[in-house]
Amino acid sequence: MDIIHGWPRFMRPEVAAKYAGGPTNLKTLETEHGLRPVIQHKSNTTYDRTLVDQAMDRLSLTSKSQPEKKP
Repeated sequence: MDIIHGWPRFMRPEVAAKYAGGPTNLKTLETEHGLRPVIQHKSNTTYDRTLVDQAMDRLSLTSKSQPEKKP
């Protein structure tokens, strides 16, 4: 069995979801922060790790600019 050191540049949806912190986070990056797969075909959907990182950066910028919710 090969040991992967680090995350691959191009990731299938299952791996991209783990990288993003879960399937819900990946979906949020897609719907609210413009993340799109670089390849999308019914049998081959692939995400570019650098684009996932950029979408995560946009997510962190918008979350910092929103006021904190008070209880």
